[in-house]
Amino acid sequence: SFINRIRCRDGSYRSLEWKSHPYQDVVYASARDVTDKLRLQKNLFLEKEMFKTTLMSVGDCIISTDSDGLITLLNDNAEKLTGWSKEEAHGRPLSQIFRLIREKTGEVFGDLGKMVLEQGRKIELTDLSLLQRSGELVPIEDSAAPIIDLNGEVSGVVIVFRDATDKKERLQEAEYLSFHDYL
Repeated sequence: SFINRIRCRDGSYRSLEWKSHPYQDVVYASARDVTDKLRLQKNLFLEKEMFKTTLMSVGDCIISTDSDGLITLLNDNAEKLTGWSKEEAHGRPLSQIFRLIREKTGEVFGDLGKMVLEQGRKIELTDLSLLQRSGELVPIEDSAAPIIDLNGEVSGVVIVFRDATDKKERLQEAEYLSFHDYL
């Protein structure tokens, strides 16, 4: 089988997919118009690439997983903040890459991806720190939401987070000044 492009009388082009089958001394062939199918495939590819480019260039850190909680995407900012490269993180469990610690108690926070997959709803969290690969703790703000497929089923999780170090320091400074005389 093969696909070729033909020019119609009106000047437009159509794509035909040909299939053939030899039988004794004769070759049977059929063609069908696949122009719309190819156009849809091209548009879907372009849309997917545009979406991926957008996710990779956003200022926030983004991690997405599949329905098993395995990482499928890690943008550049998430790569920097977690300390894991895209290649190293891809296919690993979210809980191994995105480890959260409660700031006030120092306790390990549960598996955020698993919580979203089970509850099927958006979760916003505060007062958490990300345990980087290097072992350092970085205060973060984050939210996690389910990815819903065409059937309404949860097919993964997307986590958006950012470094909250500056915000936390400004808050602590404002709190300190509110209790102490500036003069």
